[in-house]
Amino acid sequence: MPSPAELAGRAAADRVPPPSPPEPTKALAPAPPPPSPPKALLSTPEQEISRPPYTAWTTHAPLTPVGPGGGAVAHITRYGVRIEVLQVLDHRTRFRCVGCTGEASDVEAWLQPGRLRAAGIGGTREDPLVVALQIRARWAGGRDLPEGATPGQMCALVDAGFVWDSPKRAVWESDGGRLVLVWSDGRWSLESATAPRDSTNCRTDRAHDT
Repeated sequence: MPSPAELAGRAAADRVPPPSPPEPTKALAPAPPPPSPPKALLSTPEQEISRPPYTAWTTHAPLTPVGPGGGAVAHITRYGVRIEVLQVLDHRTRFRCVGCTGEASDVEAWLQPGRLRAAGIGGTREDPLVVALQIRARWAGGRDLPEGATPGQMCALVDAGFVWDSPKRAVWESDGGRLVLVWSDGRWSLESATAPRDSTNCRTDRAHDT
């Protein structure tokens, strides 16, 4: 027969509750989708910066600037075309189109306000024009140039403007040159750059916040 101590041990074991079943494994939350590039370029309101003259680049396309008589004098089909702002009125801005090509090259015309990004005004790497202008500034100073290229050639390429090859790919092409920016990890970055044959003066007149 079991001893009293054995009987007591068996009774204590009977009182131990059975182990709890394991908790169900929680499913991991899906990773958030990668950020998409903004759908519009950021403009610089003319009323918030210093008076002209200053250098700027267009932020909208297509644009149809008009002459003094109201007739179209150019058709700007690219984004980021360089202009020199000459006069700002309440409802229009007068400029010279330095980055335009062909018959529209250096034409003076009027444009609706809110269609430009002024030189010297900051921005973020979520904007391809801001990134291209940061690269342009390095090229203008002779830094990080593609092999065999001059500062004037690379500035001319940026100043000619770009098109969207896709929502995540911006392409500058001018006179045999090509610059490609791609969107990855929430920012625009340089994929490739080759020099055009044409060249320009890299100097710009900076605007300032008022």
